[in-house]
Order: sequence, then C-alpha cells, then structure tokens
Amino acid sequence: MLLVFYGSPFSSRPLDQAERLQDALPTLLQRAGLGDAIGVIGGQTALAAAARDTSQSDLKNVAPLLFIVSFIVLALHGGRLGSTS
Repeated sequence: MLLVFYGSPFSSRPLDQAERLQDALPTLLQRAGLGDAIGVIGGQTALAAAARDTSQSDLKNVAPLLFIVSFIVLALHGGRLGSTS
C-alpha cells in the first residue's frame, strides 16, 4: 500500500497520522482477514515519527536525572565557588 501525504511529510500532522496508522495496522489487517500478516509502516515520515517519539521519551527520562546531578554538584561544591583560596 502507498500512503501519500500532501504538504510537508515531516510536519506534526503527517507524523501523528503515520503513528496512528502504525497503531491501527494490526486491527486493520485483522478486519481484512489478514490476521496472520505482519504489517509495518516504512518511509521517511514513519522514521521521523519514530525518532520524534524516541527523543521525547529520552527527554522525559534524562532531563530529571540531569537536574538531580546538577543539584548535587552545586550542593557539594556551592560553598567553594565563592571562596578566593
């Protein structure tokens, strides 16, 4: 099957559409009588959607850790920052 997006294939709307289609694909195949088939969405838009989702997930996991580490470093060395010796 060929899916063509009109407009920019990398804007948020086509990325969301590609993601929704990938999520709905098992149900669509089942309804078409192709329950044993494996379907995947490919192409640059699908890759960009996957990269966006991975980036968002990584940001949610890494950002709090960076804040905690920064706070600990500042707490441990904060008293020394103002000294001139």
